[in-house]
Amino acid sequence: MPSARSLQRWLALRIVLAGLVPLAVVTALVWGVLLPQLRADLEIRYQTLARAIAGQIETHLLGAARELYAVTEYLRSRGQRPAPFWFSPLDAHAGAGDVFAAIYIVEADSSVYAVGLPPATRGQRDNLLGLDLSQWVVLREARERNEAVWSETFLSAVTGRLTVTLAIPVVNQILVGEIAIDRLSDFIGRLPVEAGMVTMILDRRGQIIAHSQAALSGQQLGLGHLPIVGDALQGRFATRSFEWDGETLIGAPVSVPQLGWIVLVAQPRSEAFRPFLATLWMLAAGALVALLLAILVALVLAHGFAQRIGHYAEQAHAIAEGDYDQPWPVSDIREFASLGGDLDRMSFAIRQRERDLATSEARYRSVINNAPIVIFQFDEQGVFSLSEGQGLARVGLAPGEAVGQSVFELYRDYPEICESARRAISGEAFRCTSRTGEVFFDVSYNSVRDRDGHIQVMGVSMDTTERQRAEESLRQANLVVENSPVMLFRWKAEDGWPVAFVSHNVKQLGYSPDELLDGSFRFASLVCPEDLERIGHELRGYAEKGVDQFQQEYRIVAKDGTVRWIDDRTVVERNSRGKITHYQGIVIDITERKRAEEALCRSNRQLRMLSDCNQALIRITDEMELLTTICTISVREGGYRMAWVGYAEHNASKTVRPMAHAGFEEGYLQSVNITWADDEHGRGPIGVAIRTGRPCLVQNIASDSRLASRRVEAAKRGYAAVCALPLTAGGQTLGALGIYSSAPDAFDADEVALLSELASDLAFGITVLRTRIERERADQALRESEFFLRKSQEVGDLGSYCLDARAGAWISSERLDQILGIDGAFPKTVNGWIEVIHPDDREEMLQYLTDHVLVKHNKFDKEYRIVRHNDGQERWVYGLGELAFDQSGVPIKMIGTIQDVTERKQAKQKLLESEHRYRELVENANSIILRWNSEGEITFINEFGLKFFGYSEAELVGQHVVGTIVPPNESTGKDLRPLMEEICLHPERFKLNVNENLRRGGERVWVSWTNKAVLDDRGQVVEVFSVGSDITERKRAEAELQRHREHLEELVAERTAELRQAMTQLVQSEKLAALGSLVAGVAHELNTPLGNARVVASSLGEHLQDFAAAVESGSLRRSQVDAFLSRGREAVDLLERNAARAADLINHFKQVAVDQTSTRRRSFNLRQTVEEVLVTLRPQFKHTAHRIALEIPPELALDSYPGPLEQVIANLISNSLTHGFEGIAAGVIHIRAAPLGTTHVHIDYTDNGVGIPETIVNRIFDPFFTTKLGSGGSGLGLYIVYNLVTGVLGGTIQVDSPPGVAFTLTLPRTAPNRSVLDYSQ
Repeated sequence: MPSARSLQRWLALRIVLAGLVPLAVVTALVWGVLLPQLRADLEIRYQTLARAIAGQIETHLLGAARELYAVTEYLRSRGQRPAPFWFSPLDAHAGAGDVFAAIYIVEADSSVYAVGLPPATRGQRDNLLGLDLSQWVVLREARERNEAVWSETFLSAVTGRLTVTLAIPVVNQILVGEIAIDRLSDFIGRLPVEAGMVTMILDRRGQIIAHSQAALSGQQLGLGHLPIVGDALQGRFATRSFEWDGETLIGAPVSVPQLGWIVLVAQPRSEAFRPFLATLWMLAAGALVALLLAILVALVLAHGFAQRIGHYAEQAHAIAEGDYDQPWPVSDIREFASLGGDLDRMSFAIRQRERDLATSEARYRSVINNAPIVIFQFDEQGVFSLSEGQGLARVGLAPGEAVGQSVFELYRDYPEICESARRAISGEAFRCTSRTGEVFFDVSYNSVRDRDGHIQVMGVSMDTTERQRAEESLRQANLVVENSPVMLFRWKAEDGWPVAFVSHNVKQLGYSPDELLDGSFRFASLVCPEDLERIGHELRGYAEKGVDQFQQEYRIVAKDGTVRWIDDRTVVERNSRGKITHYQGIVIDITERKRAEEALCRSNRQLRMLSDCNQALIRITDEMELLTTICTISVREGGYRMAWVGYAEHNASKTVRPMAHAGFEEGYLQSVNITWADDEHGRGPIGVAIRTGRPCLVQNIASDSRLASRRVEAAKRGYAAVCALPLTAGGQTLGALGIYSSAPDAFDADEVALLSELASDLAFGITVLRTRIERERADQALRESEFFLRKSQEVGDLGSYCLDARAGAWISSERLDQILGIDGAFPKTVNGWIEVIHPDDREEMLQYLTDHVLVKHNKFDKEYRIVRHNDGQERWVYGLGELAFDQSGVPIKMIGTIQDVTERKQAKQKLLESEHRYRELVENANSIILRWNSEGEITFINEFGLKFFGYSEAELVGQHVVGTIVPPNESTGKDLRPLMEEICLHPERFKLNVNENLRRGGERVWVSWTNKAVLDDRGQVVEVFSVGSDITERKRAEAELQRHREHLEELVAERTAELRQAMTQLVQSEKLAALGSLVAGVAHELNTPLGNARVVASSLGEHLQDFAAAVESGSLRRSQVDAFLSRGREAVDLLERNAARAADLINHFKQVAVDQTSTRRRSFNLRQTVEEVLVTLRPQFKHTAHRIALEIPPELALDSYPGPLEQVIANLISNSLTHGFEGIAAGVIHIRAAPLGTTHVHIDYTDNGVGIPETIVNRIFDPFFTTKLGSGGSGLGLYIVYNLVTGVLGGTIQVDSPPGVAFTLTLPRTAPNRSVLDYSQ
């Protein structure tokens, strides 16, 4: 035997080594983990900064490129024009020079044909026109490649600034834009960076074009010789060290893809690793101190422990020689004393236990090695003495491998297993489920005592992983159903439809599941009595026709008495003889949808009536025609029985004279005597309304005593209720509007308010018409001079629009299309609208939209010029609109009106010219001519002025203007004295001034003054020469016009708000119904695999209990083991297949649900995405003969928005099932897709249904257009499809109806990035 080392030295060395191991580990982690991590963090920081800079550069340049592309499209649309034609639009795009230094149009011979310049350099235009640019390489490359080409950087000949050009071929010409990039150095120089960090931008030749150090920005330094730059120019981008200017730096290059430029971020190595080196020195000092302490402690502990162990070593040697009777040394230390006693007993029992263990081990091993279970045994300390069975492989152990190991050490990461072991050691026998990693075991513990009274724990474990997964899948499915608005029912096919099963979320109706299951309430008792007979009849009809799947809508009564509308989708259960035994139903609460539909119909009817009446008020110029039209619209659009207008006569009997009527009148107005006097004939609703000036309502004519004398005549004509509304204007009641309904209680508060508004508008219209007639009788000369003013007071035709800010598209009324001169082929996009604006006004208009509307959230209120699209005619329009924003401040939509005010503008121009002519005449003749000194005293006034103000010359000359011809205060209360003092001191600031003046009798008039200073030799004001014209009538007309305009704006805003609310409610209802259908379909599909899995799992559990009982009783036989194994394999196979099926369905549902509830962008396989949509839609056509055929290449992929695309496919399929296959037993849908070049994909969707009539094929994409209104159709399905395809997906959609229907979608394979004007929903 070789010589051994002493225990003391060995222990000391091991203790010291134990202290060194953590230090070594820390050192290894520092060098092996922290240093690489530091390098990786540096690389990430550098690359992140570089990518951010590259992104800003690319955004800047691509923004300029997009603007040049827009100019290109404008060039193509305008065709060949003279060079001066292009100067204005090119100058507008050049702007102030912040982006473009110049924009050229270059001819085929490389000469400059036209150029756009910023204001500062436009003086060079003549020098640049005709300039030969044939030496520009970028022009040659653009022509050869016939595509846009970026140039190298160079100094602009126009501005001397560093620029880069983009050349875009346009037919036989090339559009070239010089983009200034000299401000890149300022941009990167302002970025927050770390100590010593430098940032530079290099071009494709490796030369510096921008540097964070301003001193290096202007130098043409080439860094192509540096390895890091050379590799980057070759397309190899990696973080590495390099030498530059005598210093070692670490840098990371990033490419600017569009230009091939490089952004390089670098930092000196000493600065980059300074924090790491400081930390390293601190760790080294701490490690040295820890090592010295470890050596000292090790020596002390080793000496004491080795001395005691030596005594036990001597006795252990005797046992090793076979002497089990030697006593162990006695110690006063409890642990050593206990060890000695235990070793004495151990030596006695070793031989006997060895024999028993060998026999027992052979017996159990033969059984355990052939069973799919684990049998184990451990003692009071948790040390395994037995660990056998095939189940050990699932946790990575071999049979017997755990023997000798402690359960507390082996499973220290599984506290629930350790806790179970402690319970078993305490003597408790129990059964539980344990989890090890992803594996579940059903474990039985049984504690016994050996002959020495020590606890031995024996146990049996069976792998139940598959059963647990199946139960978890079933629980998740149930959780989806319980948290959805969908309720599941199963009724018996008996009288009253007793409930056999109901989901727990039936509590939303106020009933508990127990109340329905125990028969306290049968389902028939929940159905609204008015609907019970109908649905019972429909149910019998389906049974007679053999229909096993159908849908019904009816009302039920909740427990609190409220009535709910539900959508019931029922499936029939039959026994082996074909008799109906049960019904399975998916019940969805659709109350809100029904309410929204009713509210929308009522709101649309009222809005149509009010809108048509308002149009009539604007359009009609004859009073009788106006009254008749208003009555006709009220009957036709409002659905009333009769409407009439009566004027109040101011005679002795105060009669009411009928002026116009519409509807079923049949001589009623001649048969009754209606007055507005306070007597028997005037106490009806019409008389009360005229007398009181307030609406009067009779909800039931048959029972109201006020109409007793007219009750018979009213009944003959079907009048049940009447609402009388006064026609009041200017504090005077003109008459009343009477509305008669054929139904009692027909007028609610909202409807009365709406009719009151209509009556107010009618009274206003009557007043306007009468005022217009009176105005026409005025003096002819005055009529000509005020032509523009009178015309501006007439309500002109209006066109309305609605802009979807996210999609960048707008819809408009027919009148607006006429104003703009566009038709259905015109692109109704933001760019299309900008194209219609006059070129000279576009820049101002875009600036107004940005600063006034988008930034300040103000209303759009502006007059501007347009160029009509169809005939090129220049027109003036007045635009009024309001932009709506979401919670994040992002614009959503804009609704407003556009009015053609060309005639008004022309009239205004004529009026200005007329006033100018008149002013010249008045200055020499009939105008107020006034001279007054710097003190405000009148020194001269002509004869016309004296007559105008009603004074004599002696009364005015020498008097102050204030208090004589100028009142101290305006009618508004404004003090006019400071204004007069300011005019005296600085008349040049008030060359034209309008203010209130005062005549002798106290009458206030408005005078337009022209003021001119009379100066002395020193340039001081000595007098003010003023010429005044009376503009009182014009000011009054302007005030009246402003009042009319404000009233019209209020009406538009109110109608817009009502329409927006109705649309929001309907879209929300559509979303809830779609979500219910999706959840119902998935729940139905999951029912079969999860139900099968649950039955198999329950059966397997019963067999496992029998097997465990046989093991515990010791009566286990080989035949039982074989039978249990056979059934277990079959059960596991069934569980795996059903669980896989359920998991597959859930994964499809989760993907579709995530995509449809978000608009996140990702790359996806087109065929896989369409197949996932079809899985969720399968319940809609599963029990029909309809089928869907896919012809989509499996490798076709898109980088786009799968959610909107899935919604498009789902809406098209739903449209085919609802409309296309009506009356068709076996319909076929084909979905085909193929790549279109390298950038687009072509999708064809066709079906063989009934098709779309030619009369409505052009309206199917209109909002709210449906042929199923009132039968579940909202008219939003294809409208949403059109907005999704043309908006967020960036494509086009066309429809054709050969037989059947064919939709053609063309989508980009890479969807465009959405801006604030993109569609998002």
